[in-house]
Amino acid sequence: MSNSDMNSMIEALKRTIERERKAKRYAESLLEGKTRELYESNQSIQEQLNQLNRTHKELKVAKNKLVESEKLASLGIMTAGIAHEINNPIGYVLANVTTMKDYVFSIKKLFQGVTELLEECPNEEIKSQLHEQLKKIKKEEDFDYLIEDISSLVNETIDGANRVKEIVHGLKVFSHMDESETQEVQINDCIDSTLKVVWNELKYKVEVHRSLGELETVECNTSQINQVLMNLFVNAGHAIEKKGNLWIETKMENGEILISVRDDGSGISKEHLKEIFNPFFTTKEVGSGTGLGLSISHGIIQKYGGTIEVESKEGEGTCFKIRLPSSQ
Repeated sequence: MSNSDMNSMIEALKRTIERERKAKRYAESLLEGKTRELYESNQSIQEQLNQLNRTHKELKVAKNKLVESEKLASLGIMTAGIAHEINNPIGYVLANVTTMKDYVFSIKKLFQGVTELLEECPNEEIKSQLHEQLKKIKKEEDFDYLIEDISSLVNETIDGANRVKEIVHGLKVFSHMDESETQEVQINDCIDSTLKVVWNELKYKVEVHRSLGELETVECNTSQINQVLMNLFVNAGHAIEKKGNLWIETKMENGEILISVRDDGSGISKEHLKEIFNPFFTTKEVGSGTGLGLSISHGIIQKYGGTIEVESKEGEGTCFKIRLPSSQ
């Protein structure tokens, strides 16, 4: 091989090596660019994830505030009725006690007269006269009636005080705000206490029929379950224009607690039925409802692993069925 051929081969090899170096530098530059792009993209994704987490926390806080707002709004609606319910028994308790005070004065007057007469009793003849006078006083003061009526007033006073105690207890249980507290809850007790709270909304036009079976307990927050029941009871009352019925039934079915709340009110149309659990959806007039009651109720029941379903026919009534897993 001549020197010229050898030089040509060396030059060709040098050019090949140089091309490979350039290709390597280009590949390294391209890889570095892609790596930078991936890093920047990852940083962007991480920032988006952080933003989503912040948004999720904000939405959770907003949801809790909406739940509390709905509860406070519901309590506000009930306030006038609860005040009325409390004022009624308190009114006749005070009236009865005042009447009893007057009766006691009359009794004191009677016995004072008896004492004075007996002190002036010198002989049998006078005793007889005093006895007649005593009978006259008893007649004037209607002593026998007083004794009988005092017993009746005392019983009414006790009944009235117990009514106040039950109403206040029901309100206290219903308005308990500690959402983190869960306990073993008896659903039938929740129904009884919630009915006491909403009774003023129902008593003038709704006849309540209760068929409460023997239930196992469910682990939940009492006030949240009461809130669900109150929404259903009040909605049933609003659906009944003049006179109607509300049927409340509980029983164990397939290992679950079944709560059925049915009314014979105006019912719900088909187009509205599919939206009934959507937030802010309401068929009530503006200012009459927030549209959050059933949506929040749906969320509460789902939170405890249950389901809530609705069946309704316009003009015939509505039935809500709640299923909750028992703690057993």
